[in-house]
Amino acid sequence: MKKRDKCFLLYLPFYFTFASMQRTILISLYLFMIFSGGLLMANELLVSKIIATSFGNSIQSWAILLSVTLLSLAAGYYFGGALLKNRERILKKSLFINGGLLLFQFLLTLNGEKFSGIFLEMGFTVGMTLFTALLIFPLALFLGANSPLTIELIAGHSSQNAGEVAGRVYGISTLGGVAATFIIGLSILPLRGVTYTNNLLLGMISINLLILLLAALNQKRLKN
Repeated sequence: MKKRDKCFLLYLPFYFTFASMQRTILISLYLFMIFSGGLLMANELLVSKIIATSFGNSIQSWAILLSVTLLSLAAGYYFGGALLKNRERILKKSLFINGGLLLFQFLLTLNGEKFSGIFLEMGFTVGMTLFTALLIFPLALFLGANSPLTIELIAGHSSQNAGEVAGRVYGISTLGGVAATFIIGLSILPLRGVTYTNNLLLGMISINLLILLLAALNQKRLKN
C-alpha cells in the first residue's frame, strides 16, 4: 500500500467524526427552529385564552393580538440581525437569549394574569394592547431574534448559501407552528386549561435550550 493511501486511511476516522459532529449541529439547529415556531404559536393561543377572560374574544381582540405579535416578531428579527454585526460567539448569544426566554415565561406563569385588572381600567383598546404586549412582546421578540442567528449558524456549518438556509429555516419553523396550533389549540388548551399549557411551554423552552446547548458543545468540540 502506498504511503499516501496509508495517510488517507489514518485520517479517515477523524473525517467521519468531523462530519458526524457537523451533522449533529445542523440537526440540532433545525430541531431548535421547529420548537421555536411551535412556541410562538402555542404562546399566541395561550395569550388569546388569557385575554378572552378579561377583554372578550371579538374580532377587535384578535386584531390587537395579531398586530402586537407581528410587531414583536419584526422587532425580534431586527434585534437578531443587529446582534450579527459582531459575528463572534453567536451560539452564546442564542443561549443567553433563550435562557432569558425561560426566565420570562417562568415569571409570566407566576404573575401574568394578576395584572389584568390594572389594564382593564385603561379601557379596551389601550388596556388590551398593553396587556397583550406584556404577555407576548418579550417571548416573540426573543423567538424572532432566533431566526437570523440560527440562519447564520447553519450557513456556517453547511455548503448551502444564506438564501437556501433561510428558506429551510422559515419553512420548518412554520411547520412547527402549524403542528403546535393543532395540538395546543384543538386538544391541550381546551382540555387542560391555561396553567397546564403554560407549564408545557416552560418545558418546551427548556428542551429547546438543551438542544441549543448540545449544538454549542459539538461546536466547541469541532474547534478543539
